[in-house]
Amino acid sequence: MSLPDDSRYLKGGPVAQRIIAAVREDAVIATAEGFPPKLVSITVGDTAAVDVYVRNQRAKAALAGIAFEERRFPADITAGELEAAIHGLNADPRVTGIIIQRPVPAHIPVKTLQAAVHPLKDAEGMHPASIGNIVYNQL
Repeated sequence: MSLPDDSRYLKGGPVAQRIIAAVREDAVIATAEGFPPKLVSITVGDTAAVDVYVRNQRAKAALAGIAFEERRFPADITAGELEAAIHGLNADPRVTGIIIQRPVPAHIPVKTLQAAVHPLKDAEGMHPASIGNIVYNQL
């Protein structure tokens, strides 16, 4: 397979390093101003595949100077109980970002969880308002 003359390969590692360094600078400033960044990961059930993602997220957060906390909930938790937990995180001023690990058990509608995360704490950009802002380039 040949590539067009104007194409080039993008090496993700250096790009990621630059982004992490920039985020780390912002995290230092935010911490100095009394607003230390903290990302909370929500995992539901015992999903071994999720553990790899959580471990990598924890490592990248550490490199970026962001506190990381994992909250694990049992697989039989109700959607309402999980939504209440998310609303509690939304109200917690120490939490600056929330990420919901997928998959979640079938009885929990993931879109409902994504909508429960406050758009300003939506680390993945999965809240309907966040997606709209991305579509309309209003970041």
